[in-house]
Amino acid sequence: MCLIRHAELADYAAIAAIMTLTKPEPYSAEEVRKSDERQQADPTQILHRLVAVAPDGRVVGYGYSERQPWEPEGRWGVTAATHPDERGRGVGTAMLTAAESIAREGGATEIMAWCLGTDDASFAWAQRKGYTLKRQRTESVLDVQKFDPARFAGACDRVRAGGLTLALYEGKQVSEPLLRQIYDLDRVTTPDIPVWDAGMNFPAWEQYRKEWTECPDAFIVALALDGDRVVGMSAVYFSATPGKSAGVGFTGVYREYRGRGIALAVKLMTIEEAMRRGVPRMRTHNDPDNPPMLAVNVKMGFVFVPGPRQLIKALQ
Repeated sequence: MCLIRHAELADYAAIAAIMTLTKPEPYSAEEVRKSDERQQADPTQILHRLVAVAPDGRVVGYGYSERQPWEPEGRWGVTAATHPDERGRGVGTAMLTAAESIAREGGATEIMAWCLGTDDASFAWAQRKGYTLKRQRTESVLDVQKFDPARFAGACDRVRAGGLTLALYEGKQVSEPLLRQIYDLDRVTTPDIPVWDAGMNFPAWEQYRKEWTECPDAFIVALALDGDRVVGMSAVYFSATPGKSAGVGFTGVYREYRGRGIALAVKLMTIEEAMRRGVPRMRTHNDPDNPPMLAVNVKMGFVFVPGPRQLIKALQ
């Protein structure tokens, strides 16, 4: 029987190793530890990082129970992951039980979890534990080093010919007035994403600014401006973990500016910068019921793979 306890500093190497084995991308101990520390230091968030320890002292699983301020009232998130060699021995069940117990004690009325779209065994296991499928997202992957910018010659010029300016920034070098405009665009357009549930709360300005300025990863943001007004954006994050894909954080355009090729232009700028940095891949998530963004990604050469499944369990 394994022991479930809160994670300690020495556990993060094992946590990262299990994450690398069970997720599409590699993880480092430092990356996971720093992410946890940032979340635990934020008074608006709750995170309990857990590990499963075998009788011989090995960490054979990890999990967490968390409450994010943007989620609807009463919704907590949990996860339970087991080293592939240790599955079928009750580790995942023990971890999930502990994570759910913490959420219940915190006042959860609904629990959310995510499962890889390619992991049918884990999906079936979660269903047996009372979880139901809420949504399956689409994951899109681009082989950056095989991308041919010549296919999109003139795309940015056409946007400029429409009276707009295009600019690329290192994320942390964005001025505060410009960041406030980015925030306004993000706040208005994010609810258009199908995965955004009724009752979810967009972060307050101070929280948004803090997360932007204190982001541990290098990141860039491509902007489209009409005069001094930001009307479109795309942000991409570069992990310090070797071999890891760049992550597309968000691409958004005000509704009245859509249909003018802006999303394509700003995404093109970020891909060309990723090429210059030698990034192997770019990875993003979309929803099947968001055809405009899916069409942009297909046009640019992103390849669809089964995206993560969002699972929900209502608590009595």
